[in-house]
Amino acid sequence: MPPPRKSKSSEILPRCLSPRNVVAIPIGCGQQRSHSTLIVSKHVYKAVATGAKDPLKLSPSKRLRPSSSPTRKSSTNSGDLGFDDSAWFADIALAGGFDPIPEEQWTVADSADEEEATNVRKELKTSAPGSLFRSDAKKPDAVPGFRMVDKGVEVYRKPVMKMDLMKVVENVPVDALKASLPGASSTASARNRPNHVAPLLEPIRQMNMESVHRKPHSAVQSELVGEGNATKLLAASPECSSSSSTASTRPEPEISVDLSAWGLPEKVVKAYQKIGVSSLFRWQAECLNKGRVLDGRNLVYSAPTSAGKTLVSEILLLKRALETGKKGLFILPFVAVAREKMLNLQRVFRGTGIKIGGMMGHIYPPGGLKLLDICVCTIEKANSLINKMVSEKQLGQLGVIVVDELHMMGDSGRGYLIELLLTKVQHLNKIRAATEEHEAERLHNTIQIIGMSATLPNLPFVAKWLDAELYVTDFRPVPLYENVKLGSAIYDKQWRKLRDVPAIPGLKHDPDHIVSLCFETVSAGHGVLVFCPFKKWCESLAGIIAKEFTVLAANELSGYRISTHCKEVVAQLRDSPAGLDAQLARTVPAGIAFHHAGLTMEERDIIEAGFRKGHLNVLIATTTLSVGVNLPARRVIIRSPMFMNKVMDVLSYYQMAGRAGRKGVDTEGESIMICKDTERPKVVTLFTASLVPVVSCLKPTTPSKVPTELNRAILEIIVNGAAGTVTDLVYYLQSTFFSAGMDSTTYPLLARGIVDALAQKELVFLAEDQESLRASQLGNAVVWSGLSTSEGFSIFHELDRARTQLNLETELHLLYLITPLHLVDHVSSLDWYHYMMMWEQLPDSMKKVGHLVGVDESRLAAAISGRLSNESNPDAVRQMGCLRRFYCAMIFNELVHEASLASVAGKYQVNKGMLQAMQQGAATYSGIIMRFCKELGWDYMSTLVEQFQSRLMFGVQRDLIELIRIQSITAVQARKLFQAGFTDLKSVAEAEVAPIGEALKDATPFNSKIPGTGGDNILGPPPQKKVLLKGILEPMVDIEAARVVMAEAQMILATDLEANGYRLVEITPPAANGGSRKRSRSKTKLAKY
Repeated sequence: MPPPRKSKSSEILPRCLSPRNVVAIPIGCGQQRSHSTLIVSKHVYKAVATGAKDPLKLSPSKRLRPSSSPTRKSSTNSGDLGFDDSAWFADIALAGGFDPIPEEQWTVADSADEEEATNVRKELKTSAPGSLFRSDAKKPDAVPGFRMVDKGVEVYRKPVMKMDLMKVVENVPVDALKASLPGASSTASARNRPNHVAPLLEPIRQMNMESVHRKPHSAVQSELVGEGNATKLLAASPECSSSSSTASTRPEPEISVDLSAWGLPEKVVKAYQKIGVSSLFRWQAECLNKGRVLDGRNLVYSAPTSAGKTLVSEILLLKRALETGKKGLFILPFVAVAREKMLNLQRVFRGTGIKIGGMMGHIYPPGGLKLLDICVCTIEKANSLINKMVSEKQLGQLGVIVVDELHMMGDSGRGYLIELLLTKVQHLNKIRAATEEHEAERLHNTIQIIGMSATLPNLPFVAKWLDAELYVTDFRPVPLYENVKLGSAIYDKQWRKLRDVPAIPGLKHDPDHIVSLCFETVSAGHGVLVFCPFKKWCESLAGIIAKEFTVLAANELSGYRISTHCKEVVAQLRDSPAGLDAQLARTVPAGIAFHHAGLTMEERDIIEAGFRKGHLNVLIATTTLSVGVNLPARRVIIRSPMFMNKVMDVLSYYQMAGRAGRKGVDTEGESIMICKDTERPKVVTLFTASLVPVVSCLKPTTPSKVPTELNRAILEIIVNGAAGTVTDLVYYLQSTFFSAGMDSTTYPLLARGIVDALAQKELVFLAEDQESLRASQLGNAVVWSGLSTSEGFSIFHELDRARTQLNLETELHLLYLITPLHLVDHVSSLDWYHYMMMWEQLPDSMKKVGHLVGVDESRLAAAISGRLSNESNPDAVRQMGCLRRFYCAMIFNELVHEASLASVAGKYQVNKGMLQAMQQGAATYSGIIMRFCKELGWDYMSTLVEQFQSRLMFGVQRDLIELIRIQSITAVQARKLFQAGFTDLKSVAEAEVAPIGEALKDATPFNSKIPGTGGDNILGPPPQKKVLLKGILEPMVDIEAARVVMAEAQMILATDLEANGYRLVEITPPAANGGSRKRSRSKTKLAKY
């Protein structure tokens, strides 16, 4: 691309970066302009902006006098501009986002241009929308340049396509596009220049910075647009006076990208530097410096996958927590993601003095939030925690909340909890802000909300609701190429053919060329992620790829060899609690694995770690991985556009495709959609579709049709004391996300209707004045247990009945009561004959429980005959639910008596991963029931249920409940420690290392190395038997593992004892034999302080 024609000025404007980086960049007066054509002297320029269709008038008479211009020409004609105006405008056009168009693509600007073009007999062609090219093709001299109108220059422009203001190309944030509008501010810091200058300089600076990241230094030198040069050119703009020359020489305030310049403690900066983070991307610095975000104002921002958006939230979280002395919450949607983030932060900030813990699933930090600086938690845990802090008047301890995946607020399942949580915080922030006179105090004392989101059409509306700054970028440090495979060819998203799929000699079975595409990437030393819609597809495809890769590896001519590190992954899977899965045993030795909900958490952790390290080359997964842990690859293959018998949604597609390209590893990423001929129209629709705007899950259809979620939201603020009157509820409703779309006159009617509905269920009491409110014991129980109002009402009646006829001969009846109804869906396809056989083998004590809850031979016979399959019959549906729930209770009864996961899965015909999910769901539900009973004053019922939360989670009997608090050991290892005499945390913390190591080694399964005995002389364990601890994917020798377990036991014990004034100290016994130098081992003991 040749540079533009130079002006006679000694200060020239080098050629601009590709205008694909620029959207809605104004010229001159700073108003939004259309995507149009600009004719300047001998060149034709095409704009990249959007907006008004009116001609843009640039008046040279208002610029600097000719005598001040560096390109002044002598002139005696009063109509002459006095200097080389065309060159000046050409440079400004390029800097402003206009691009020269090849001669064959010249565009009609309007009727006047058409008439002039006709005079020179030039056929005019309209360029395709979005085609941006540079060309040095000379325009015929007869084609006119600027037209003079009242000593001004008028540029005619015609829209080619309209572009939404929120659409951002490359890395220009939306606020850069708004900077020229009245009242808007720049994306960086406050500017000293006139407002019309910033919109032009800001995108130029953005492009320069992004070019630095993407291009070699030498290439950048030739591409950068000098800000000083652009400033001098702008000195002659319409609104600059002679005083602007002073401003033009004033240096622009730069935003540092050096991490150490952002006020973080030195230990934190060094911790980041250890993991390779010493500087920020330009967009990250811009985002952090947006408005008053660093002072505590809320922020909503959007960036693609792998752009580094998490680092922005971490910096703000750390700064807010350290500078204010308050605590921070990092909220993530899934347990796996939250756990990964917690472990990552703990690893990074170890030794910095920042205390990080987590609340997710069964994980709860010793001492709770009190002893933490930052708490990573799931949505449910965060909402419960905030409710507790409000109730205890401790919300002032919280300084910042980070919400990842903010767009999930519109999710029909759990999205309402995000909205409920943020509405509560916003409502309380408004109340607190009303008492502060100064903005600085208000920002310091309120809770800052940081939201990370996908780029949604109504993201500005979300930011407005949260009173937040908004920042949007589509910058990716690794370029992503989104392609589609149709037949044997690869096309881009515009369906332009790129190449054919390479033929791999020796392949026998290659469905849809997936094996070839995988082999192409793996043979180049990169990893591949393949997304499939079903678990069976994952396993089947993994088997096919593994078989073909094994054949290719055996062929010396292929040049491909399987990594020897695959043996390590096999050994780790064999030592996991579930043992080595038969299908994984066939695929992992070839470097291929699958990942879906049917695997246990331990198996998934091992496979993820193997893929990250490069021990596994191809990973076939369901869509859960796309929204789960961070696991990028060089190439992503999407097996089909159809998921769950319908075209996947746009967000799911971008989440999958966004996994391609690893920052710091890959130079580019590629996603390939596998498409059949019949699916092409669906893929076209998917590629052109827009993300769906997020909508409120709390919004009532009418004041009389209120969703259960809104009832729950209102009940919460009554229970935690945030609202005590109907008027308070009206004020709260005005803080909801849906409030902007409602008539304010409906709030009192809506609040009154909700209160009446809650009062009918005895959840709240309304005073005689019909204004004051208070929660009932049942209302308290519903909120503090985390149940919905409808769930709480039904559970209350079930438990109330059970209290009068509870069977305690076995634990089966209690297990039935703490089995949540939604888990029955996991056993929806039961073998009823198998169920009947198991029933007949039950002891009478367990059959009595079955009779109490509605299970007997006659009902099982009805299920076998199909008489209970009529879903339109409520009685049949109820009976079927009882049968399935009892089946789940029998499963849990086996697990809490330490039956292995594999044996229970085989006996009850449920896969291990699903069984583990059921186990965790029941453990969580048991905690809910325990709290529910405690709030109702049913203390004996609460005591009976309390034990099952830990027992169900880990599959242990009552005597191991304390030991299992050590999260790095499994149930089998805990039992071995108990049998060795280490029955509690204190005994483990004070023990010698060797006995602990021996007990852990005894818990490791034995694998023979003799061929033919069930072992494998190639894949067997190393000569020295190693221990695999939970959550630590590298096997250790027994002594190392013992030290890890003892250290964790000491940490838990120290935390528990700290509140009582005790601490652990190292006590070294006196030397033996009258001062002998023989070394004595120090022991950990309790000491009072």
